[in-house]
Amino acid sequence: MISFVSNLSTYARAFNSSFLIVPQNGEALAEDPAYLAVIDGIGREDLLYGDYVKQASKDTDYANQFLRIMRESGKFVLEVEYTTNSSVIAECYHFAQDQGYLCYVGPRELDQIQINQGFEPD
Repeated sequence: MISFVSNLSTYARAFNSSFLIVPQNGEALAEDPAYLAVIDGIGREDLLYGDYVKQASKDTDYANQFLRIMRESGKFVLEVEYTTNSSVIAECYHFAQDQGYLCYVGPRELDQIQINQGFEPD
């Protein structure tokens, strides 16, 4: 996977030097400096909740250790959660803010932009 992402980065940036490489999930690859060198950020779905059920804290903590490595390496982290519960929405945004992540909570289909009251974009 690291070789694939590296090759993709080289190819895309040959055409457009500002092309962003933002893989989805796979945060454990952050342990490899070669991987960190070719990505700009990461998207991570269901970090706190999966199918409206809170993830086990050990699973969130495990994933979050790698996401923190990415943040400390200057990469951005996009946390994406899917829920309609207003208290869960608030929990997700506050968690992301505390971690220095960008957060979006919306419909799993991603067929529309959901603006969450109290967490409107700037």
